[in-house]
Amino acid sequence: MKVALISQNASPGLMIFRKDFIEYLVLAGHDVFLFAIDYSELTRSLVEDMGAIAVDYSLSKTGITPFKDIKDTWLLSRKLKELKVDVTFSFFIKPSIYGTIAAKIASVPRRIAMLEGLGYIHS
Repeated sequence: MKVALISQNASPGLMIFRKDFIEYLVLAGHDVFLFAIDYSELTRSLVEDMGAIAVDYSLSKTGITPFKDIKDTWLLSRKLKELKVDVTFSFFIKPSIYGTIAAKIASVPRRIAMLEGLGYIHS
């Protein structure tokens, strides 16, 4: 099965909080694609060392830019369709919203979104 994890960023926190999950999916024999917007060479190599595939995509982290968000969602859907992804798992606010929409456009059969925490307004 091809699984795409759609994240807002590829910070070290991503490797800390999602590392076990990524390794579990890889060990279970799944092809794992980790989508992020800001890979450094270090985080890219960490992802590849776990057996996953680092994929760059574009998404504004903050703010509302409707035309750019629509374009980015469309481009993400094309990447998901090109990779023939079976499942998407999105986390953080914008990737959960736009990643799920992109997965629907790309006809991904299973789409999972996880929203954590209280959000920016409460922190």
